[in-house]
Amino acid sequence: RKQCRAAPAGAALFHSFLFSDFVKKILFALAFVVGVGGTAAAQGLSYGVKVGANYANVWGKNALDGYKYKAGFLGGLAVNYAFNDFASLQVEALYSNKGFTLDDAEVNTTANGVTTKYKYEGKFNINYVDIPILAKIDAGPIFFELGPQAGIRTDSNFSTDTKMKVGDDVVAESFTDNNSDVLPGYTKKDSKNGGIPRFDIGLVAGVGFDVAPGVSIGVRYNAGVKTLVDTKNVEAGDEPRIFNEAFQAQVGYMFGATK
Repeated sequence: RKQCRAAPAGAALFHSFLFSDFVKKILFALAFVVGVGGTAAAQGLSYGVKVGANYANVWGKNALDGYKYKAGFLGGLAVNYAFNDFASLQVEALYSNKGFTLDDAEVNTTANGVTTKYKYEGKFNINYVDIPILAKIDAGPIFFELGPQAGIRTDSNFSTDTKMKVGDDVVAESFTDNNSDVLPGYTKKDSKNGGIPRFDIGLVAGVGFDVAPGVSIGVRYNAGVKTLVDTKNVEAGDEPRIFNEAFQAQVGYMFGATK
């Protein structure tokens, strides 16, 4: 039996908001504004760089209590096309270090009436090239961002201290530091079932501030919607529910930007 981490009330409300019909309507409206709005004088292409940090973890009904947030690097390139002074479309390619730390994360298994406890401590890194496609709305120096994101997993690795206990007695302990495409507590059944998927899908919402022409600072929330336990040929209702999430802080510089 796996002990699962209940999502904090605030995070649960934000997840509900991100995936609500209201957000879908807003995305549609933003797409309409970006598609048809604009004065020709304000149109323009700019490109630049972004650097920042993730505060990442996982969420979902099967996320263990011992999964905790970890810091990670974030950085890459951005291209922005302004349709007018109000609306623009921004596409980015960002290297993003996600994952989580393990602090006494526990998985219990029972066989032949004997319960074995596995306790994990350490760090799990899941690295992606994330490609967010964002509708951006400018309201003076403040801007808002919202849109989908695709992620390509480049690699994943972990360093853990695993203790196997029968009752209260530790019967085995192992230290591991290597590459892995399987979350702790799960088994990869074959090359396509049980591991962390190569591709991730998520939603991004953010707000920022234009400090000077071309220079911006911003914060975002990134919620994955594709489970991290690959479950091909498994009914959707039976698959484990563990998703990426990250709070992000960024600094950006856009060449050719006018504000």
